[in-house]
Amino acid sequence: MVTGLVLPAIACRRPSAQDKPAFIAKTYLTAFLQGDYKTAASLLHPIALEGVRAAFLDGLSKARVVGGEKDYLDALGGHPSSELESLTSVDLFVALREGADKVSRPDFEFRKKTKLEVISTQFADSGKATVRLKCIPSAESPDLSFEDSFELLLAGSEWKVLREVHKSK
Repeated sequence: MVTGLVLPAIACRRPSAQDKPAFIAKTYLTAFLQGDYKTAASLLHPIALEGVRAAFLDGLSKARVVGGEKDYLDALGGHPSSELESLTSVDLFVALREGADKVSRPDFEFRKKTKLEVISTQFADSGKATVRLKCIPSAESPDLSFEDSFELLLAGSEWKVLREVHKSK
């Protein structure tokens, strides 16, 4: 009976401070690939979320100048601009990602099969860490594997994903 209580505790053990950035990066990318954008957004640094908002608003402004607002919004899932402009940064991230999945549905199903392995974590003195992950799209196609790197930054006492740094085959 004691074994039954001990094993779940071991399996659910929290990552150490040294492993935390890798855990956050892997959890972020897993959530992103699975289409769980609320979880992915919760692991993004506020600076990253504001960057998403700024990029969206800049693209919308440019599309309006050339008369391409409808095409721009259709490519992002077809939500009305007034709805998107009023959303919080987290909700905007979720809406844009879900909209993109509607546009590229076959890619979404393929992404859900991706497995992730942590390659390395490098820490910088300034409260930054870079995590390299190996992404294996499916067991049937290991030759399609690639590496992805993420920069994480402390937000208070929590590690958050700031940006994707590098993707390579």
